[in-house]
Amino acid sequence: MLFIGTLWLTGCSTDLDLTAEYKDIAVVYGVLNQNDSIHYIKVNKSFIDDNIKPSDLAKMYDKLYYDNLIVSLEEYKDDILINTIFLEDDTTISKEPGYFYNKKQVLYKTTYKLDQDNTYKIIVLKPNDDNTALDTVSAETPLIKDFIIKSPSVVGAQISWVSGSPFGVKWTSAVNGLLYQVLIKFHYTEEIVSTGASTQKTLIWNVLNEKKSLDADGGDPLAFDIKRVNFYHFLNAYLSTDAGVTRTADSMDFIFHVGSEVLSNYIEVNQAQTGLVQSQAKPEYTNVTNGIGIIASRFTKISTGLGFTNSSLDSIACGQFTSHLRFKNSIGLLTCD
Repeated sequence: MLFIGTLWLTGCSTDLDLTAEYKDIAVVYGVLNQNDSIHYIKVNKSFIDDNIKPSDLAKMYDKLYYDNLIVSLEEYKDDILINTIFLEDDTTISKEPGYFYNKKQVLYKTTYKLDQDNTYKIIVLKPNDDNTALDTVSAETPLIKDFIIKSPSVVGAQISWVSGSPFGVKWTSAVNGLLYQVLIKFHYTEEIVSTGASTQKTLIWNVLNEKKSLDADGGDPLAFDIKRVNFYHFLNAYLSTDAGVTRTADSMDFIFHVGSEVLSNYIEVNQAQTGLVQSQAKPEYTNVTNGIGIIASRFTKISTGLGFTNSSLDSIACGQFTSHLRFKNSIGLLTCD
């Protein structure tokens, strides 16, 4: 989702003629998160050459990447430019084999610490078509600000998964955030009976795939319910019976992923392409000026170290859906008496 291969997109404030002979178009992708230690921007070429098959173009380094690009990050506070950071090229992240050239992938990176109260603009200076001057490609994004998780609200609190009323997840929407996904990371320990050797393991449960706030202004109360019995169905689906191990349920993390309005729009438009026949026009979206792609933002907040009530541990160990998984009960035994 963060770095997507060459796509034929147009739209927003820039009109592009994708059929212009030999005219290359800059494709720019980046999703900024102030909590990341390194920020990456991807810049590729995208153009049509009537003399070369697309499958051959995709394998040619000089048709996909620019030489001597200048990529910078401008930082604005209250619409005033306060800093310019020049990104360095990076070829250490390999590209998986596939349709496109993969012997070397060029990204542009910076370790500059971003501020959630500021706005950031990516500036790409690239040679024009006849290499006589530089063209400017740009896009900007605000950052998603921190927000409040109301339930589960206390780090280290114990959660009951004993069947009954649903468990309510509640939070207040973030400023500049629009799209939300919630995951639960389940931490458990697996011990080999014959040796006593133990390993800490995790499972990821996608409890909310997509939810939107009313707008990106922040302060919107958001919530959804989790049927408690679904926790046991989740364990049953992703763990198998193994007589050679015992398991202990340790803790859970609730992980909230947030996407900006631009990222939400881009995902929505590309999802809309599903089911289109060849004769139908594909929807298009970009916020890049004089190019295509997106510069957007995301944010992750985690409620960590949430424990289990004793009754939940006993239900995991002895319940009808999970008793075969050999979890220990609340006193550390396999018995269900």
